[in-house]
Amino acid sequence: MVDSGATGAAAARGKKVSLVVALVLLLGLCMGMLAMTAPSLSANRDFISYWAAAKLLATHGNPYDAASVLPLENGAGNHYTRPLVMRNTPTTVFVVAPLGWMSERAAAIAWEMLLIVASLASIWLLQPFYAGRVSLLVYCFAPLADCFLAGQTTILVLLGICLFIRFQEQKPWVAGVALVVTLLKPHLLLLFWPDVVRRRRYGILGGAILGTAVASALPMVLDTQIWSQYLASVRAEHIENQFFPNLACELRVLVAPNHVWLQLVPALVGVAIALWFWWRARKQWQWPREGALLIAGSALVSPYSFLVDQVLFVPAVMAVYPRASRTMQALFVAMNAAAWVLMLKIPAMGSPATFWFAPGMMIWCWWIFRQSGGVRATDSKEHAVAAS
Repeated sequence: MVDSGATGAAAARGKKVSLVVALVLLLGLCMGMLAMTAPSLSANRDFISYWAAAKLLATHGNPYDAASVLPLENGAGNHYTRPLVMRNTPTTVFVVAPLGWMSERAAAIAWEMLLIVASLASIWLLQPFYAGRVSLLVYCFAPLADCFLAGQTTILVLLGICLFIRFQEQKPWVAGVALVVTLLKPHLLLLFWPDVVRRRRYGILGGAILGTAVASALPMVLDTQIWSQYLASVRAEHIENQFFPNLACELRVLVAPNHVWLQLVPALVGVAIALWFWWRARKQWQWPREGALLIAGSALVSPYSFLVDQVLFVPAVMAVYPRASRTMQALFVAMNAAAWVLMLKIPAMGSPATFWFAPGMMIWCWWIFRQSGGVRATDSKEHAVAAS
């Protein structure tokens, strides 16, 4: 008689092998496509600022020096009159530093491959928390595609968040170290950080503090003045005078364009709502569910964000989409399709045409969350995480 347990184990191994083969073939296909399109990968994209900064850092130069960045960017085929200077803090320079030892073409391919792997890994890390297969619509989420087109780092922030959600219970130190990557854009997680600190998970806090200390010291090996150079660059950018297609900036433009402090109002209101939300859900709080909504809300109220940054809605979409009615699923498809059209027709990241996407997606997620029971105990099947 055939052992049913052995048969089941063999079938499971077969599925894993098939998955690995499929992923290898997918990555190979992506590599081939990237190699063919490499000449256009670095033109007029945020990637070029990371590569130029890494090049300067590799030669012990100032990665935030506009005068040094401009000739590097134009030498790669751009025609800038004003350089695109990297705005990420020195703490996260370790992410882009390896690009400095590559040619522009090789770096562009490596960077896109990193983003593709990070996006697939993010979805894979969250899948055990949700019943059923992941909808293909998640892989076609407009902000994800926008990140690829712009070569943006928000996908890496998403990866850090997903690593945190996956390991915060079983491996808190790993979860804490993973949060270092989210410092690429800490302003997108204004509602997230207070909750992490409030829970007093010392393993997570210890990993985060240790990882941040090491990551902050690493770039000083190549450039001892990097922190003062970064602060000087931030002052020279005058970000407060720029327009961003988000809720906070629209509020300032409509009410009092010259009062920059108004961009902080949505974040302050968001903190109050987040505290109320936590109090209501404190007994059944789960990061893959309530935490996912908190992360989405953080992206919504951020004073500085674009469509690419709404990629942080992925955990919330994965949490609520399977519970949505067909009507609500169709509404998601419509909103996502509209974002795709605007993204391709109006590629400028600062275009106000995409302002509606984050508020619309937040309302959609919250409506389904409430309709499916809101704050309640989660099905054990949805929150059974693989030991690995």
